[in-house]
Amino acid sequence: MTGTDVRTSIWIFPDRSADEIVQAAIAAEDAGMDTFWLGDEGVARDPFTVLTAVGLATTSIELGIAVSNPYMRHPALTASTAATVAEITGRSLHLAFGPGGTASLGPVGLKAVNPVPSLRDALRIARAVLDAKPTEGFEPGSFARREERVDLWMGARGPLLASLAGRDADGFFTQLPKPILGPMLKRVRASRPVNIALCYPLILDEDALRAIRPYLALSLLDAPLGTPEAAGMSRSAAVAAAKALEAGELEMAASYIPDEVVDNIAIYGGPEEAATEFARLAVEHDVDEITAFVWGDDLPSRVESAAAVLRSAEDLI
Repeated sequence: MTGTDVRTSIWIFPDRSADEIVQAAIAAEDAGMDTFWLGDEGVARDPFTVLTAVGLATTSIELGIAVSNPYMRHPALTASTAATVAEITGRSLHLAFGPGGTASLGPVGLKAVNPVPSLRDALRIARAVLDAKPTEGFEPGSFARREERVDLWMGARGPLLASLAGRDADGFFTQLPKPILGPMLKRVRASRPVNIALCYPLILDEDALRAIRPYLALSLLDAPLGTPEAAGMSRSAAVAAAKALEAGELEMAASYIPDEVVDNIAIYGGPEEAATEFARLAVEHDVDEITAFVWGDDLPSRVESAAAVLRSAEDLI
C-alpha cells in the first residue's frame, strides 16, 4: 500500500448551519479530499438535503452519509433518497447504515431493537431498491430505476455487525477504539475484501481537546458491551460522563475522560504527530481510507487544517 492508494476524507456532525457545512465541503474539495461524509443524526440537519447542496456547489468530491439507521426511515426510502441525490448531483454517494445511537434515536423515543437482523434487512432492501429488483419487503413498481452511483456501507463497532458488513456491505466505516481495531477488521475481512474507512476525531491543540473531551464518552455508550473498557474507561464512568453532560456540567463530564481514552479513540497532537498516527494506523491495518472528524466554529478553516494533516499522512504511507 502506498499513499496514492489511500483515500482521504472529512466527516462532519450536522450541528452547524447548512451553509457552513457546504462551505466546509468546498474547502475539503479544494484541499484534495476524496470524500465528504456527513452524519445522519435524526432531527439535526437532513444529510440528504445538505449533500444535494454540497454536490451542486462542488465539482468532483464524492459524497457519503455515515450513518443512517433503519428505524427513523424505512430503508427503501433511505435508498431511494440517496439515489435521488446521486441523480441530481451526478456524484458517487456512499450510504452507510448503522444501528443509530442516542443523538439520532433519543429525541423521538426510539431504540435500536434487534440491530443485526434489522441491518441485514436494511442492506438487502436498500440494495434491491438500487438494483430495481424485488425482495421480501420491497416490490419495485414501473417507476423503479437502477442507480449504480450509490454503494452500501456499514457503520458499526460491534463484532456481529462487523461480520455482517463483511458479508453484505460494500464498505465499513468505523471509529473503533484502537486496541480492538485489528480483531474487528479481521472479522470484516473474513468473508471477502471490503473497503474500510477509518474515522477519528482530529484534535490538534489544547483548545480543541478541551472542547471535545466532555463529549467523547457518548460514542462509547452507544457501542456494544466491552467497548468503553477497550477504550480505557468503565461503562459506569461513561454513564456518569453522559449524565454530567446532559446536566450541562462540562467540566465534570470531562473529568471522567482520562488521557488514555483520548489516545484510544481520537488522533491527538500537533499536525506532524497527528499525520504520523494516521499513517501508522493506515499501514498497520491496511485501510482504504483515513477520515478526520472535524467540528467547531469556522468549520471551513478547520477542514483545511485537517486536510493538511491527511495529505501529510499520505506522504508518510
